Amino acid sequence: MIQDVRDEEQNDHAASDGNAYDARREPLWRRIIAWVLAHRVQSSILGGGGLLVMVLGVVLPGEAGPGEPIPIPPRAVEGLVLRPREQVVDSFEITGKVENNRVVRVAAEVAARVDAYAGRDDRFEDGQLVETNAPPLEEGDVVREGQPILLLNKDLLKAARDAAQAEFEFLTDDVRRIKESYEQGVATTLEVDQILMKYKVAKANLARAQANLDRACVRAPIDGVLNRLPVEIGEYVQPGMVAAEIVDADPAVVVVSVPEKDIRFFGIGERQTILHGPAGKETLDGRITYISATADPLTLTTRVELTVPNPETNGTRRLRDSDIVRVRMVRRILRNPLMIPVRAVIPLERGYVAYVAVEGKAERRRIHLDQRMLQNEVVRLLPPTAEQTALAEADGETAGLAAGETLILQPARVGPGQPVDIVDLQGKPGPLNGDDAADADTPTEQAAPEASQPEQAP
Repeated sequence: MIQDVRDEEQNDHAASDGNAYDARREPLWRRIIAWVLAHRVQSSILGGGGLLVMVLGVVLPGEAGPGEPIPIPPRAVEGLVLRPREQVVDSFEITGKVENNRVVRVAAEVAARVDAYAGRDDRFEDGQLVETNAPPLEEGDVVREGQPILLLNKDLLKAARDAAQAEFEFLTDDVRRIKESYEQGVATTLEVDQILMKYKVAKANLARAQANLDRACVRAPIDGVLNRLPVEIGEYVQPGMVAAEIVDADPAVVVVSVPEKDIRFFGIGERQTILHGPAGKETLDGRITYISATADPLTLTTRVELTVPNPETNGTRRLRDSDIVRVRMVRRILRNPLMIPVRAVIPLERGYVAYVAVEGKAERRRIHLDQRMLQNEVVRLLPPTAEQTALAEADGETAGLAAGETLILQPARVGPGQPVDIVDLQGKPGPLNGDDAADADTPTEQAAPEASQPEQAP
């Protein structure tokens, strides 16, 4: 087309005289437009004027001069001014299981027949059983330490005690007689020693017989709930046979398995929060009372027990054995940490990078993240390591970020040296202030952006 325009200009020049208007003095772009209009080129042939626009874009003079690069327009990206937070709680949630404080299986200590279940108000006074007319104990009743539970038959035990008592009394008199004979020179030293030995044996037998008789009443060794009565009246029990089971559910014990990378943050006596009830809305205060000295070799987790008050209210307790709860474990409280949004981080093969705006241009920085400290889509920033600093210097870049710098929240839209216009999250000019960004609600345990060689946070 351009060649056609020039051919027509030559013909027009040959046909005109020297005083005629010379169209060649007009700029080329004007001559092209005149040619197009003169030949009535239809817009449909030109693709709706697209060809004309293309031609104009080629021949119209631009802002850059000959040999100069065309300037790149700045790109509008969201930005955030980095500000340290006053305080951040480093915590995570873990599943826990409720266990009773103690479960005691009370065994019979003597062989005897079960005569009766003790009354609910039966008690001991001055070592003597005081029986009442109260209803007998049943499973689920609350018992106190020392309270009678089962009454065993005492007939044989009393007979054994009486026999031991008679032997002891006889030997007591015998010892007195032998001593008198010895003082008179009639009895020998050997006879004295023998009778004293028999006396001591008889005394021990009497004590054992009395103890067996006392054990004919099975007592509660702890305060708690009479959970089971596995023996029936008339049943014969042997020593060691379980006659009752008592459960101590106040306080309750919440057991959690803490990963080995986190166990170093916790100690005996520290308080943690137990989340209970629908959607974990009910919170209970628990205290760490036990940390296992060894870890599970299969799961590499350590058993930690938290004690939680669990009083009975209207016949029920808030925590029951085998309940599943969530426990919020606070590792540490950070003062003035620098937190950055996860979406501003780009994972690389070796570490992470982010972009900041410096004098209107994007600048890439290698950064070091505390991968444990990830809350509400923001992650803690750590000082760069020596390796990251060396990698950045090798690339002619800088490592690390500092408070007051403007972090680019859309790193995928920029590259090193890209001109940028910083806007806030609503697209208004100017960066978002770090104090207004994503304040923590409820910390949650999440994973940092994947990298092939994640670094361990200090």
